[in-house]
Amino acid sequence: MEVSVRDVEPSDAAGLVRVLNPIIEARSYTVLDTPVSVETEFDYIIDFQERGIWKVAVREPDGAIVGFQVLEPYANYTRAFDHVGILGTYVDLELRRHGIARRLFAANHQANGPARLS
Repeated sequence: MEVSVRDVEPSDAAGLVRVLNPIIEARSYTVLDTPVSVETEFDYIIDFQERGIWKVAVREPDGAIVGFQVLEPYANYTRAFDHVGILGTYVDLELRRHGIARRLFAANHQANGPARLS
C-alpha cells in the first residue's frame, strides 16, 4: 500500500473522524471514550496549538486518510513543562500492521526533529 504523510488540514476532519471513531467505539488503543463529530474535529484542527505537530497518513491514489499522529505540548500555561508533550497515534483498525504508524513517526521526526516541542 502506498502512503504519503503530510501536515493536517481543516478539510481532513471527516477523514480523521472515520479513523478515530471506530477505535473509540471498539474501546481499544485509546483512552478516549466518546465519539467525535466532524465539526468538533474541524474546530480542534483550527484551534490546534502553534507548537504542536499533526501529521496525517494518506493512502494513494484514492486520498483516504488511513492514520494520523498528534504531538502537542502538555501545558501552555507555564514554561516548566516545555519538555513534555502528549502523543497520540491512530491507524485505521482494518489497516493495522501495515507500517502506517512507523511512517508517521518517521515523517514527524524527519520534518521536525526530536526537540520540536521545546
